[in-house]
Order: sequence, then structure tokens, then C-alpha cells
Amino acid sequence: LMHFNEEEKVNVVFTVNEIGEVNLVVANTTNESLKKSIEAQFMKLKLNKLKPNNAYSVVFNFKTI
Repeated sequence: LMHFNEEEKVNVVFTVNEIGEVNLVVANTTNESLKKSIEAQFMKLKLNKLKPNNAYSVVFNFKTI
């Protein structure tokens, strides 16, 4: 079970290799468990439509409702 503040914004920066596998990911948050979880899940992604060796970013907004 993931714990985070009522509202938390996480910027994730990542790159992919020639076959679309994520090969570098950094989740910017002070919440260590959330950071580790996001980074581990991103490393399992295959995004073969993206160009290799470019930096991409995604922003997640977590809210308790």
C-alpha cells in the first residue's frame, strides 16, 4: 500500500534504449517508498515508439479523494 501526502506531484525523467526499454529513470520526490516504486515500475516498461537517448518526462499527480 502506497503512502503519500494528500496531494503529491512527482516528476519522472527517463530515457530509453534502441529497442524502447527504459534504461534510466529518476522520480523526483522526497517520498522514498513512492520513488522506489515508480522507478522500479518504469524500468519494466517498453516504449518502442520513443527515440533512444532522449530525455522524456512525465508528471504524476497523486491525490487522496
